[in-house]
Amino acid sequence: MAEVPQVDLTHLPTAEQERVELSASNIIGGAVEPDYESDDSDVQELRRSKRGVPRVSYEPTVDDQELELRQKRIMNKILSYIPLDLRLPITSDEMEWFSRDDVYVTERQFDESDEAFNNWVWPNELMRVDLSEEERRSQYQILEILWDVADDEIYKQFAVALMYKHTVKILCQLWGPIDEWVWKNGVEPEDYSQAQRDETGKLARECVDLIEEQWEYDWPANFMIRPHFFPYNIRGNLGIMAATHLEAVQQAALRIDREVEAYMEKHHPLMSEAPYAFEGVDEEKVGELGEAVEPNKLKATLLEAIREEIRGARLPAPPPPPPAPIEVHIVQKESEGTGDAIRWAFGLALSLWVVYNMEN
Repeated sequence: MAEVPQVDLTHLPTAEQERVELSASNIIGGAVEPDYESDDSDVQELRRSKRGVPRVSYEPTVDDQELELRQKRIMNKILSYIPLDLRLPITSDEMEWFSRDDVYVTERQFDESDEAFNNWVWPNELMRVDLSEEERRSQYQILEILWDVADDEIYKQFAVALMYKHTVKILCQLWGPIDEWVWKNGVEPEDYSQAQRDETGKLARECVDLIEEQWEYDWPANFMIRPHFFPYNIRGNLGIMAATHLEAVQQAALRIDREVEAYMEKHHPLMSEAPYAFEGVDEEKVGELGEAVEPNKLKATLLEAIREEIRGARLPAPPPPPPAPIEVHIVQKESEGTGDAIRWAFGLALSLWVVYNMEN
């Protein structure tokens, strides 16, 4: 009988070691569902490590300056159709709160024949400081497309809407302070109590009565309808207003702003609005512990540029340059040449000869 060869099996893993190694490879490679019921410490450690790995995005990040440049480009184009004296308050307040959910000016009032409108980035979205990286990337791409395809009329429509919004803000506070939601977007907070609702309604009615008293027969033509309550919908097609009455809207908004300012200085001097000294951090927007939120750099940059433009516009005009000195050129007549002298002598001699012959 042949002798059976002996094989050394001492180097092979045990069954327990084989189970642990298989589980480890499955967890990393994802080929087989790991044994989550196992009490083995190695398996538990591997499972915890897998859960702690964050998701990695391979999309390119958006440069802050490049995004801000595109945002400013769109907003400056809108502001170019707004009178200079109104750009500061509108940038400070109305820009930040004008959204698709606005009660006063709705999406339906825009001329939607402009294809760019359906993908438009509204002012409040441009002013947000809490955009996620995905939102920043999306806005970055959309703004570049809008800049290339949007017609001037869409910018004019947003300018008209913002001038309407500014007029609403100053008029609804004519009687006295009123809750900010009334002018920001007209959307009542969900936790608003009946007592608050009654008080706000009373203030709104008093304000409307005062508006009627001040502008009963003198409300600007070709402008938004005069407020009859707050909040309310400002009817009218913005496309028509922007195309045919933009200058009238600009003049009316500026006029109402100045008249309200004069009224407030006369009747409510302590409530007259102070200059917009925005430093980049909204004092109302603080955390629960009182820490300031992230500063709105875009807003601060826009406001500073507008202030600089206003300062330049209000500087006295430089004096006209002095008149150019009068240069006097003395032209001296050149002396007659020898040819003229000969002709003169010949003429004299001829005259004498004629006289002599006449006497003879």
